[in-house]
Parts: sequence; C-alpha cells; structure tokens
Amino acid sequence: MQVRPSFPGGRPDVWNVPPRLAHFTGRADLLDQQLTDEGTVAVCALHGLGGIGKTALAVEYAHRHSHSYDLVWWIPTEDPQLIPGHVSTLGVHLGVHLGLPDGADWSAVLDVLRRERLRWLLILDNIGDRALVGPFRPTDHFGRLLVTSRRAGLDGFGTQIAVPELPRRDAVDLLTRRIPALAPGTAGRIAQLLGDLPLAVEQAAGYLGETGMPPDDYAQLLRGRLGDMLHRGWVPDRPGITIANLWDLSLARLRADQPAAVGLLELCAACAAEAIPLDLFSDNIDELPAGPLHDAAADPLAWADTVGALVDYGLTRRDGPTLTVHRLTSAAVRTTMTPDQHTTTDATLIHLLRATLPAGIAGHPENWPRWRTVLPHLRTALDRHSDQDGSDENLTRDPTTLTP
Repeated sequence: MQVRPSFPGGRPDVWNVPPRLAHFTGRADLLDQQLTDEGTVAVCALHGLGGIGKTALAVEYAHRHSHSYDLVWWIPTEDPQLIPGHVSTLGVHLGVHLGLPDGADWSAVLDVLRRERLRWLLILDNIGDRALVGPFRPTDHFGRLLVTSRRAGLDGFGTQIAVPELPRRDAVDLLTRRIPALAPGTAGRIAQLLGDLPLAVEQAAGYLGETGMPPDDYAQLLRGRLGDMLHRGWVPDRPGITIANLWDLSLARLRADQPAAVGLLELCAACAAEAIPLDLFSDNIDELPAGPLHDAAADPLAWADTVGALVDYGLTRRDGPTLTVHRLTSAAVRTTMTPDQHTTTDATLIHLLRATLPAGIAGHPENWPRWRTVLPHLRTALDRHSDQDGSDENLTRDPTTLTP
C-alpha cells in the first residue's frame, strides 16, 4: 500500500509538522528562492542566531510544499535521547500503511521508504550536535533532510542557508499586524531597539497586547532598561522561551568547555552593537586579567578556538578581523553577570580601549581609521561608567582625553 497525499495539494497521510505561525511575516526570498532552488539538494541546513526564526521558516516551508512529499516528519532534537522515540513513532505511522513493526529504528524506516520509492522530507529541528545529522542523510533522490541549527559548519552535509534578521519593513509589519493601533514610526523604533530579531518582535507585540502599555512608553523602557525587558512578553508558539533564557544552554556549555570564550563574550557584550576588532584583545594581552581569556589570547591556536567557539554556537558573527554581537545577545549575557563581574568587565574594557587608541586626532589622519572603528565601543563603555557613578562627565563628552 502506498502512502500518498489524500488529494492534490493536500497534506501527506504521514505528517506531524507543528502548526504554522499565525503571523508569519516576510522571508519571501528564502522561501521562494533559496529553499526552493535547493529543493533538489539532499540536505539543507538553516543556520542562524537563536530567535532568528529558523524553526518558523522550516514550519512554513513544510506547509507550503507539503504536496511535494508523500510523508513529512518533524523531529525536535534538543534532547538527543528522545530522537529514537520520535523515529519509532514515525515507524508506527508508517506501519499502519506498510506493515512496519513497532519500535523500528531509522535504518528500518529508511529501508521501507526506499523500497516504496516514497518522497519524504525529514526535519531535524534545533540540532546541537552536528554528528546527529549524518545517519539521517538521504541515500537516494526521493528523500530530503532539512535541518535547523545555531551551530556553524553544517555545509559539510549539503547546503547551508544563513537566516538573517528581519528586514525593518517586515519587523514593522509584524508589529502593526499584531497591534493595529501602533504607528509605523513607533513600530520602527521598537524594531530597531530589538535589532529586528523575530522572537523579540513577537515578544514585544505580546507584551503590548497583554498590558495595553502605550508603545512610546515601551520604547522608552527598551532604550533605558533593555535587560529588564528581555523576559517580558508571551510568544504562543514558544511557550517558556524568551530572549532572556534563549541562550542559557549555549552559555552553560561554553562555561563548562570554553571558559575563555565566555570571558570574551562578556567583554564583547559590554561593547556597542558595531563590529569589534579582535586585535583589541589579542594585541593588548597585558590589559586582560589573569585567567582563561588571558591565557587563550596569548596562544594563537587557543585564541582561534576561543573565537571560533562563539561563532560556532551562533553567539557572534565573524567578518575577517572583527566580531559582531547582536544587541539582544549582549543584553541577555549581561543579565547573567554579577555586579562584581560587571564592574571588572567594564573596567577591563576601558583599559583595553585606552591601550589600543593612538594618541591624537587633530592633525593626525593616520589615526582616524582606528578611532573610527573603536569610538562606538568607547562611547558605550564611558556612558555606562558615567551612569554607574555619575563621574567623568567631561570624559564622556570628549573621549579623546582618554589617551595621553
């Protein structure tokens, strides 16, 4: 007996994909071009920052293209020990049609799929361990594997598609669809303060809807108390998940395996949202406190591993000699730090910035590129320092006085 969709354009008989998001917005370029163009590739991985919308994109793709497959099966992979149970459940559903025994593993399921020449789509959501992907790779042209992950390096299995933040117009559209009375200008300010991160935009809409808070007041709170706002707002499709706890698991793993990477991330979280030159740290090792980060920065291989760990876990983006940290990642990381850690980290950053800045701007155009690169981070550090103790107002107004 063949497993087929019940009618043209309908869903397959074997299907367990979550419901579509009620307010899915944008992503036309990914859905209509990149994912569709890669439709003949056996393995496709959606990669990006936590909260960027990888899962929502995979759900939307599965619903839009359900007619192209004889079965579509969704496996959440946060807990790898539960994966065999999800595969076994797939075997039970196939068994109703094809006589597959209960408790079948993936090898047995794949044999049936291959024998029956079924067109199948398997979705592995939120892969944390890249090694889990290999066994599920299709062995013929009838199967396709779609993976979502924060982890980098999945292009070794097939095509990797980077999922970016929402374009501003789509973030504004999402907010105004949820909150019709919201003025587009205010929606744009909120989206900007949230870095156009889809989960954060959904949280914002949820909080505004729950509380009835005037949007201008909400924007003001985001501007002044971003860290305190990260856990506020309910997202229907992500119960229990907020920007405040989104990166907890990644940070816990790094603290255990790569403490130097956590130290680097905490320093980056104290910087502005602009690109951070990596030589700010590696060229000024003496300004780093004794510890894992100091030791890693002194060893080129350990330093490469340290920076690579942050990129691999999707906590930063690297562009050649610079790192960029999303403003909400920075805010979330800072909420996990103690007051003493804040004080030490902020002081270390100011020492690093002072060490890297060349003396003099006026009449020294050769120094302008470095100042241009570092100035946003210097202003952020000095503004925070001034807010904490009310001192150094002259320094905040004129950061050039920081150098000799």
